[in-house]
Amino acid sequence: MLVASSGTEGPIRAAMLSGSNLAESALATNEAVTLCADDRWLCCLPLNHVGGIMILLRCAAAGAACVLHGGFTTQAAKAAIESQGISHASLVPPMLHRLIDAGTDADHLTCVLIGGSPLSAPLAQRARKRSWPLRLAYGLTETAAHIALGAADTDDPFMDIQAGTRVRIVDAENDSGVGSIEVSGPTVMLGYANPGLVPGHGLVAPGTFRTQDLGRLDRRGRLQVLGRGDDVLISGGVNVHPAQVEDLLSGCPGVGEVAVTGYPDPVWGTCLVALYIGDGDVAAVEAWSKDHLPSQIRPRMFKKVDEMPRTQLGKIRRGELNRLLDDS
Repeated sequence: MLVASSGTEGPIRAAMLSGSNLAESALATNEAVTLCADDRWLCCLPLNHVGGIMILLRCAAAGAACVLHGGFTTQAAKAAIESQGISHASLVPPMLHRLIDAGTDADHLTCVLIGGSPLSAPLAQRARKRSWPLRLAYGLTETAAHIALGAADTDDPFMDIQAGTRVRIVDAENDSGVGSIEVSGPTVMLGYANPGLVPGHGLVAPGTFRTQDLGRLDRRGRLQVLGRGDDVLISGGVNVHPAQVEDLLSGCPGVGEVAVTGYPDPVWGTCLVALYIGDGDVAAVEAWSKDHLPSQIRPRMFKKVDEMPRTQLGKIRRGELNRLLDDS
């Protein structure tokens, strides 16, 4: 199966996923989330992305039902969760945010996978208070969906790596243990599609893919994902990971969603800018950040926006964020 990469930047490439890749991924997930024949999995993710495709294959492998929507609307997903016996669902954080805002009753759900973009601490806390059974998920098109799952009912950011998959951190920064995430195992693609469909293109070795994501492992071998390496901004000589700043700013009252970018500056090298959606006043958000964020990673400019540029899956298109600055 050829599946287009769902990355937010760069050229679109298609991963060559074998039948074995797909089967291994489906079976590993079904074991991790205990999917049974009596279960019903809501699919409101697009079927041209690996996240949507794998829901169908997981249900087929388990003999479970897939409740298939043509896309996501808050009311349709809410109605399905509350009245159609949904046990499992896959959502990206903006979908979860809208369903919680709509007062969706999650009492009948047994597992909700959250992936695609980071889950902010405030949104996770809101979900916990409303008994959403969240599982953090990390994976890529190149690995036939997720390769690590974590619990979102705690503040623990580390995820368990699924059986059969090996993760290594390479090119670690100093003593932090943070480096590029490299994945090996039976779900890793054959390579990117090429005219001869020859395996290996884009891999560092057969069955081994080096991602552009940054992460670290704890002593138990669990994975924490810190964002994309090519998103790192250098401000005042300090490497700043936007996802880290965004997670801190998401705790500010009046900030619903935030994205951090930057523009060239003769003093800082890159001046950090926080774009946010919410009802918080810009001056109040800036004052809060001075009290709660370390100076070296604190944005020097804040702007309230109506919406963020997004992919079809709901990920923020970081390459287009500066266009919002041009509009100011």
